This record gives sequence, structure tokens and C-alpha cells, in this order.
Amino acid sequence: MYLASKKDRKKREELFHDSQRRICHPGELLDALYALSKDKRYLEVRSKMQEKEEEITMCEMAEELEQAGIQKGRQQGLTRVNQLNQRLIKDDRTAELFQATQDPELQEKLMKEYGL
Repeated sequence: MYLASKKDRKKREELFHDSQRRICHPGELLDALYALSKDKRYLEVRSKMQEKEEEITMCEMAEELEQAGIQKGRQQGLTRVNQLNQRLIKDDRTAELFQATQDPELQEKLMKEYGL
């Protein structure tokens, strides 16, 4: 079902505001989303869903995807900070390293300087 036109707005709102609507074929939906986006989080959600062996609502699926995105973002942030710390130590800029732990603007400036 394609609901992109203005006349389908009401139907779209009904579909997406029903938080308890059960997804008939969640595995297939997640496979399709993965095929379109190549985002492996869809496969991870499908795997978790299969472990539970129960139906899933649209809200539950969205929550799983959101949590996976948050976790991925945190990991990327930690990686960036660790890379910055390593480069500052390597370049004997430990004073700036300490300052950057207290000053987010300086930290971001240093990340840009190092291309992180």
C-alpha cells in the first residue's frame, strides 16, 4: 500500500497513530527495509524478534530500531573521542587533551582539526 498522496493523509495517520496495530509479516517487512537501505539494524531487530517468538507492534519495532540507533551512535561517539585522545597524546598535546575533557567546544574543534 502506497500512501504518499495528500488524499491518503487520513489513512496514513490512522495507520501510524495506532500504536497497538500488529504487523502481520514483520520479518518480511524488516527484510524489505534491509534490502532497500542495507541497514543491518533491520536484520538485528528481526533476529531479536525471532528469539522472542511472539508478535510485535509497530511501536515495539520502532523502539527496537531506535535503541539500536542510540547504541550505534554511542559507540561511534566513543570511537571518535578515543581516536582524538590517541592523536593528542601522540602529538604531545596532553594539556589540550585535559582541557577538551572539560570543554565540549574545544573537543569538537580538535576533532575537526584531526578530521574526526
